[in-house]
Amino acid sequence: MKGKPGRKSAASLSVKISALEVKRPKPPAELSSEEKETWNAVTKTKPPDWWASSTFPLLTAYCCHVQNARCIDRLLTVVRSDEYMRQDDLDFTDYLNCLVKLLRARDVESRALISLARSMRISQQSIILPRGAGRETVNSNPPPHESKPPWE
Repeated sequence: MKGKPGRKSAASLSVKISALEVKRPKPPAELSSEEKETWNAVTKTKPPDWWASSTFPLLTAYCCHVQNARCIDRLLTVVRSDEYMRQDDLDFTDYLNCLVKLLRARDVESRALISLARSMRISQQSIILPRGAGRETVNSNPPPHESKPPWE
């Protein structure tokens, strides 16, 4: 149903409708302090109204996977270190099995992160326009010194 036809009166135009202020979502209490830092860092990348309550479980899982990936990376650093390699009781087969398991775990975490980031549209891929090789980001403006060629 449309409004009344014709011009709007000055009185109706002067009425200001206040919108509710949308605040950034706070991290859930069950997250660790590192996971809460990740939550805050991720939510700052988008406008406050971007985050619907239906995405909170996805964002919570994303923050947990980020911390899992960091933990696996720390373990990989230890396993790859020279001190670890110099252990007398270290069997090469055991070392290789440990390394392979950690690399597989990191791959699983990376895939989970990519999937969740795509679902929430927070990945770099979601802000790039799909227009061929010279793609630009959605909010990018060309620098002032660049002008279009005359043939465009």
